[in-house]
This record gives sequence, C-alpha cells and structure tokens, in this order.
Amino acid sequence: TLLVCESYKSDHAVLAYQKLLERYEIRFTVRYASLDEVRAVLQGDAAKASKRKVENISDVQIKAINLIKEAVRLNASDIHFLNYQYKTIVKMRIHGLLFFHKELDADEGQILCRCMYGSMCDVGDGNYNDRLSQDARLSRESIKNAGLNGARIATRPMEYGNLFELRLLYGNAGKQRTLIELGYNPRQVAAINQMIRRKGVNIFSGVTGSGKSTALQVVLAMLLALHN
Repeated sequence: TLLVCESYKSDHAVLAYQKLLERYEIRFTVRYASLDEVRAVLQGDAAKASKRKVENISDVQIKAINLIKEAVRLNASDIHFLNYQYKTIVKMRIHGLLFFHKELDADEGQILCRCMYGSMCDVGDGNYNDRLSQDARLSRESIKNAGLNGARIATRPMEYGNLFELRLLYGNAGKQRTLIELGYNPRQVAAINQMIRRKGVNIFSGVTGSGKSTALQVVLAMLLALHN
C-alpha cells in the first residue's frame, strides 16, 4: 500500500514515483490519508528503523553517492540536474566549463534529486518542491566517503522543469596547494602577497566554477602563515 497525503495526490513527484513503480512492475494500491495519519505512520516506521543497522542505505542514495564520487574523480566543481518534462540532463562543471555527463529518465532524475534533498541533507526544510527555489546542504555523513568537505544544493524552477545544482566543496582534502599550482603567474602571486599585507578590502570575483573558493582557501592559508 502506498500511503499518500490528500494534499499531495496531484503532486508531480508523487505521480512520478507511482509511474516508476509501475515501470518496474511493482504491484501497489494507493490509499489517501490525512497529514496527521501519514505523520503517525512515519513516526512509527522511524522507531522501527532506529533498531535496524544504519548500514541500510537505499539504492537511490547509493546512485547519488556514486555520481558524486564520479564528479570528484573528474575534479568537477558542480553537478547540474536539468529536469525537463521527458528527460533529465546531468552536466558537470570542470575547470569553469559545463560538460554533458549523462541523460536520465525524467522520473529517475526527479527521484534522485528528491532523495538527495529529502534524505541526505542536514540543512534544509526537507520538503523538496520542484516549483520553488530552495537551498540545502548535504550532510557530512552522506559525503564522508566521497573526498569532500561539503556540498551545497540550490534549486531553481525553469519554464519546463527545474534546475537542481549541487556545488561540491573540496575543503582540505589532500596537500595544500599554491597559487602557482592554481594557474596564477608570478606577477599575480606577487600582487596578492602585497595585498594581504596591507589594510583594506580585497574582492575576488569570477563566474561560477572559476576557482574563487579554492583561491581564497589558499590565500587564507597564506594569511595564517604570515601571522603565526
């Protein structure tokens, strides 16, 4: 039995999930209930689940984690899910440029996004809505094996679907890099060294994925070394 809250009977994600069950030939019946009844069932299931091993991760979560690991392997700064009516396009931003990665079925793409937002985040309202702009953060528990320090989620509605963007934060993984290794030339490095030694405000600007956060991390390390 699939228990559905009355107010969500026409929700796109609920209908998509039913189609997914039908595609895999999983027999089910839909029963509509009040929000209080659904909450009571969920609380009962949560109590039972707490007695089971935490290792029981859903297949959808495993798919999401594997996709994030693939992005880390490619040194991507972002993963974009463009959810259209009939398909989901997955793109990755590598060295500031967006590249096509794969195409998913529309239902599969939305379920993957809903899973990440609803069950893998520690910051966010927990209720994924593809018609709203939302922000969240993946929990460290979800990404601890992917080599990341964090991952931010931002969603935006589009004319025919929505954009689900995952920003990957690499943190201090691996050895500390230098400005030269990031592509700055000696003249630019000398200018930055001069800037961090004087009072005032320094502004880092650039397009998404251009390396602002990574460069700032290196500059902050330089500041710490300078004042220690």
